[in-house]
Amino acid sequence: MDHLLDSLKPRLLIFDEFHSALRGRRQDVKAVFSFLRRIARVHDISPVLVGEIAVFDAIHDTEEMGSRFDTIPIPRWGYDEDFATLLDSLEASMPLALVSELSRPSLARMIHKLSEGLIGEVVDIISRAAIAAIQNGEEHITEARIASLGYIPLSKRRNAAVRNEMT
Repeated sequence: MDHLLDSLKPRLLIFDEFHSALRGRRQDVKAVFSFLRRIARVHDISPVLVGEIAVFDAIHDTEEMGSRFDTIPIPRWGYDEDFATLLDSLEASMPLALVSELSRPSLARMIHKLSEGLIGEVVDIISRAAIAAIQNGEEHITEARIASLGYIPLSKRRNAAVRNEMT
């Protein structure tokens, strides 16, 4: 009976940042989609594609692929109690000697604004700030520490001074 139940469990293979797989040559992208069809058909594995809007566009470029995937938009984190809980859980996992109180409104608002509600950005900001705090012997994250990172939000990176120096 357990074997029967195990065979009914959905098997998922999650591809995060899938938009990166779409940046190759057209024939490479076709090969990726062929692979997705094959693992679904041959191995009974449901691929889950997570990424930017380019993933939606590529999937819905053909009716064949569009019919294979359900589209579920994942909203960005709002500045709310759930975001504060996220910050608390991240803080609990950090090796800092002192409490930072990341969910304190002024600090949480700063992190939310810089991250633009994207979890990868939240983790990046907090990680960079924690490393800097350890290196400077502070052992906690402050607004001043985050400000000193010079962190540029994702939406502004295309126009960042460093990028403009490269052109």
